[in-house]
Amino acid sequence: MKKTMAIFAAALASAGAVQAHHSLSMVDISTSIWVRGKVVHFEAVNPHALMVLEESRANGEVRRWTIEGGHSGRIGRMGVLPREGDVIEVCGFPLREGLLSQDSSPDPYGFSGQFVHGHTLLMPDGHWELFGPYGSLAECMTSSDEKRDSWLDFLNNADSSVRDLWCGQRWSAQQGLSSNSTAYPTELGDEINGLMAEPCE
Repeated sequence: MKKTMAIFAAALASAGAVQAHHSLSMVDISTSIWVRGKVVHFEAVNPHALMVLEESRANGEVRRWTIEGGHSGRIGRMGVLPREGDVIEVCGFPLREGLLSQDSSPDPYGFSGQFVHGHTLLMPDGHWELFGPYGSLAECMTSSDEKRDSWLDFLNNADSSVRDLWCGQRWSAQQGLSSNSTAYPTELGDEINGLMAEPCE
């Protein structure tokens, strides 16, 4: 399977779909996409981990998603890694329009052109993991059905990089430094920040 994932990544790259290394400017962090599905493959490769999810839709259709994550250093800090067969939920963000065809057909290995940068993962036991660095935690929170306490627990108990990301995104939005700062829900952000064990300054 490693060989097929490598072939898949190379095929996407040669088609211009995946750059050697993405940056935040390539991701639309104002539009979160939620996908719930079964992990059919996970591989912690550089520069970005890759995961394939199989989503069962209400109409009976099964759709495969390619979920890009962080580099191996970020993956190494995760408490629990996705395993094949796990049913997880992903909050992800699409590449900006024009960077990836939205109607790509599956390749010979069954992977899909449905592609997102996965920001957070809701694991089978109900806890959150930060998967990729690009996106907005606040946008994931706002568009989620999960209770506020679940997100608060995530911020309080994850490694320091999660808190640093949260505080950095919050500060950038308050300073108007992000082109997507209007997507940051200040009221919710202030409420959650005030309840954190170590609030952002």
